Formats: sequence, C-alpha cells, structure tokens
Amino acid sequence: MSTKEIQIAQLSRKHKDSTLHNLHGFIDIYALYGSYKRLNRQSASGVDGETWQSYGKGGIGKMTELLNKFKKGTYRAPNVRRVYIGKDSGGTRPLGIPTIEDKILQTAVLGGTWTSVRTRIQRILVRVQAGSESAPSDRLPV
Repeated sequence: MSTKEIQIAQLSRKHKDSTLHNLHGFIDIYALYGSYKRLNRQSASGVDGETWQSYGKGGIGKMTELLNKFKKGTYRAPNVRRVYIGKDSGGTRPLGIPTIEDKILQTAVLGGTWTSVRTRIQRILVRVQAGSESAPSDRLPV
C-alpha cells in the first residue's frame, strides 16, 4: 500500500460520513508512473492507436502533461474504441477500449480510492453479519 493510499484511508476513517470529492492532491507523477508499470503491456490500443510501448517512449514528459491536465481540471477522457466480441451463445457484445493514457489515470485514481472503499465495505459487511445493520439496498456508501 502506497503512502497516498494510506493517507486516503486515514481521511476516510476520520470523516466516516463524508464523501471524498477531490483526489487531485493524492495523484502525483509517482502514482501515474506506478499505474503505467502495472498496466498490461499487451493490452489493445484505444482510438489514438497508442500502445503501452509507444506511450513509454514519450518518457516522463507525457505523464507530466497528463498530471498537469488532471490537476487543472482540463483533462477530458477521449472517446473509447468500440469493438464487438463473440459470445458463447452465438451473438456479440460491445467492448469499450480506452486509450493508454486514460487507463493510466483510471488506475492511479482507483489505486488511491480503492483502499478507502474496501475499508468502508468491510465495515458495513461486518455490521450486517452481526445483525446490527441492514444491507444497503441501492448503493454503497462511499
């Protein structure tokens, strides 16, 4: 667990009834680089055609640009490439493939929030199993 994930988990425990709205302070160049390294190197490219290898050739400069756009609030996820894959029943289903850059940012944000979400879900499940609370019906409290 990274230091940023620990900080988010601590904030979550301290403010149990609050929702985390701003993750800009928790995402840094190290989180983006770690996310890049965790991606599947053979994953399909998105609408921009960029692969894991070609994104890496841009060096830290591309990640710095991505981080700046994210922190300024100007980052907009590009369109998702749509492909159709076969089903066992004979039909097809759509599959959306995001760009490598979008995968990097999604992974960084998810990595920073998952610890908090997982902790809250576990607390709820313990209370439900103990019979002190009913199961949430329409949404998970995050």
